[in-house]
Amino acid sequence: MDRALIIVSALVLNVLLAGPRPLYIALGAVRLSRFPAKAVRGLERRLNRDHRSEAEREARGMILVLTAALGSLILGWLLGWLFQKNLAEILIVMLALPVRPAWDIASGIGKKLKAGDANGAKQVLAGTPWRHYAVLDEYGAARAGIETLAASFSEKILAPVFWYLLFGLPGLFLSKAVYLLRETLPPDLAFSEAARTAHMLLHYIPSRLAAILWLLASLFLPSSEPRIAAGQIMPKWLAAPPLALSLLSAAGVLKLSLGGPVSVYAKEWQGNGNPRPLAADVRRALRLFALLHLLLLILVGLFF
Repeated sequence: MDRALIIVSALVLNVLLAGPRPLYIALGAVRLSRFPAKAVRGLERRLNRDHRSEAEREARGMILVLTAALGSLILGWLLGWLFQKNLAEILIVMLALPVRPAWDIASGIGKKLKAGDANGAKQVLAGTPWRHYAVLDEYGAARAGIETLAASFSEKILAPVFWYLLFGLPGLFLSKAVYLLRETLPPDLAFSEAARTAHMLLHYIPSRLAAILWLLASLFLPSSEPRIAAGQIMPKWLAAPPLALSLLSAAGVLKLSLGGPVSVYAKEWQGNGNPRPLAADVRRALRLFALLHLLLLILVGLFF
């Protein structure tokens, strides 16, 4: 079975089997999925002591990144050798591509906001990277849902798919490990410099592809203006960091402003649209999220 067919099968199975969210919360799957991030935070607390010099903390952060990268490559090679592109490999790839979990988070926020339950919308973010979700207002909760879709598509779905198609399970595991470090380690610290660099190198190309897919998907959304969106995205297409470009792509197409001081993905505002999205904007983002995956499946089928 070739990798393209495995990707298509894994994406479809994730949509069908990786939910609904209340079920996998009840089964403890959410707690299990949090374990890698907890392990990284525990290592960071041990290695990134305040009494150490900046150079020493930077070196320790580099060692952590190299260790995680080497471990993910070895694990990917071992599992690839054991399963040889059979059903077990499809299940591994399915579990690594969080299409349904991202959808459920944004959809849950949109439903709560539509019902006028702002507190309930914030509670949907429990257990996600939005650890300070309690301080968000209703607009912040809507932005969080849309940003979750944008970041998940580029960083947790398209990038692993890209590297899996090129290098198999080692490429997929490496992409997931590097993003986990980038998402989990404290930003703007010497200890996190190596993780930021590795993330930029590994996710640079996938994030550019994601931006193009956002623009293509916008052609099918009646309320969007692709030419104006392209005018915001393309000047920053080459230089923007991956996460910032992910938010900018969604913001440009949806005519919003995303990111900002409370965002876990980009502290600078991305896009020059409305910074106060509502439930209707979350629904539009969900439609685009579905279109993005349809375009991704077509792309995989055409070129792989």
